[in-house]
Amino acid sequence: MTQKNIFSLLHFSFDGKIERTEFDGVYVSYDGKNAVIGAKDESTFARGCFLLASEIRKGKTAFEIRQKPSFETCGVMLDVSRNGVMQVEAVKKYLTYMAALGMNMLMLYTEDTYELKEYPYFGYLRGRYSEAELREIDDYAYALGIEVIPCIQTLGHMAQYLKYDGITGDIRDTASVLKIGSDATYTFIEACIKVMRRCFRSNRIHIGMDEAHDMGLGKYLRENGFHDRFAIFAEHLAKTVSICKKYAYKPMVWSDMFYNFASKTHSYRDTETCVPKELVPEELEIVYWDYYSTDEDFFDRMLANHKRVTEKTVFAGGLWTWFGFVPRTEMAFANAIPSLRAAIKNNISTVFATMWADNGCETNHFLAVPLLALYSELNYRGIDCSMAEIYDTAMSLTGVDLDFLLKLSKAHGMPTDRPHRTFLNALLYGDAFYALPELGEEDAHYLPDIETALSMAYAAHEKNDENKEMYLYYITVLEILKDKAELRFSLREKYLQNNRKYLEDAAGTLLPRVIENVGKLHRLFEKQWKAVYKPFGYEVMVARFGSTVYRMEYAIEVIRDYLSGKRAKIEMLEEDVLPFKEAALIRFYENCITPSEIL
Repeated sequence: MTQKNIFSLLHFSFDGKIERTEFDGVYVSYDGKNAVIGAKDESTFARGCFLLASEIRKGKTAFEIRQKPSFETCGVMLDVSRNGVMQVEAVKKYLTYMAALGMNMLMLYTEDTYELKEYPYFGYLRGRYSEAELREIDDYAYALGIEVIPCIQTLGHMAQYLKYDGITGDIRDTASVLKIGSDATYTFIEACIKVMRRCFRSNRIHIGMDEAHDMGLGKYLRENGFHDRFAIFAEHLAKTVSICKKYAYKPMVWSDMFYNFASKTHSYRDTETCVPKELVPEELEIVYWDYYSTDEDFFDRMLANHKRVTEKTVFAGGLWTWFGFVPRTEMAFANAIPSLRAAIKNNISTVFATMWADNGCETNHFLAVPLLALYSELNYRGIDCSMAEIYDTAMSLTGVDLDFLLKLSKAHGMPTDRPHRTFLNALLYGDAFYALPELGEEDAHYLPDIETALSMAYAAHEKNDENKEMYLYYITVLEILKDKAELRFSLREKYLQNNRKYLEDAAGTLLPRVIENVGKLHRLFEKQWKAVYKPFGYEVMVARFGSTVYRMEYAIEVIRDYLSGKRAKIEMLEEDVLPFKEAALIRFYENCITPSEIL
């Protein structure tokens, strides 16, 4: 099955004989006719099949390859809790891509998107997986040598279920946090863990517990008074770990709450923080997650700090699928390379790449498949892995040039030193009249980056049949950004100059072109969504696209009324633009640029 699936994914056929042998890592040899693939398990055999196909497709007639992974476990976490719940067949295809790279672990991050028969409102109308679907995913992964580790939440990040306050009142502390100490809470958590045990072979489970910042400050506070929050967190952790042990699970948690409580500055990234060892159960793995840092020395210090608490330290980086319609490739590179080099030096055994889908799953997870090469190649080629090797693997697997994705990332207008900038979505969704403070003169230099990425996308679209529709999607995003940037940087200025010719062009050409391209983007996005995700949650994107179109139509009407004399002035363009502090921009983006905030 593995050989067939990998070759099919690559559209490759092989007429010779393939001998499979035992090898501690990956071994591939080819003499021009027959091949030998050495592997220690199914995932390394899958990588061997990929390497064989890749080298032959390059025209090589004889070669020998030896590779040994740096990590025992190297995998991916797919967020399926932010509206985009991947169809089972889509998960299988993702697993095949992972197998080709020799990745051997998958987490499906499910807050409420799995079935709990005792709790019918859990995942209601959210596309939740049935037990049969989860078992089907696990079976397919197992055949490819991939461990599926259930990844759930047992404290915070539960807002989508806790919003049913009349149903969940006995387990609800705050809007997104479970109530510690309640018998009903632990009955609920046991139900969650029990269903995972029924669905997955793995003896590991990720139980979350991150970012529960208001834990103990809601209903718990009203019923019990104020208690030391580190103490009640430790109490909750111990009870949840005991449930895991009951079902023969070895649990892992995100580590940020330990560090937030123990740090004098309440900072997760305080490298001097000392977390008391006794607060971490012996069997617990702690996951140091960091998607923002880019300095190898910093990763060294943080990993060493975690390992002083427990040798069972896991690292999770990010492939930046959570800002807008395309992956933040520039930030993914800046984060992955130094963090994985540090993980190798610190003898970390498990690493994985998170692919969050914040704000409604606007970035299709498959658009980030080329970025998996960052993790696979640093794993198999080690600390001296070159950029050329990463580029080559991504191209061999997907036909996508990572140089283009980096140029596309620059067109976001969100550089690595300001990772929370929301230039792309602020432009794409933004109203024509409201000059957002984040888009000032300092951002005007991103316009040439949009032009550069557009030129590359058009060229790739012309010559790349395999990914033609993907490049058309990128072209459409960039065309909208180009026109919306022109409006953003010029409309108010030209209005104040009383440049009626510019206003006529905006109402007659520029805005209608934006409307046409937003409609085109919607159709392309819809096709992507239907191919990958369940239908639940897509209505949010329909509302966003529709809102954007109607607001552009309204802008045309307002400008024409002004030009005809029906309107004495355009009040929205008369307002002075006030500065915003950087921290306020994210909330401004969520609440004003898009029609609704998605948790």
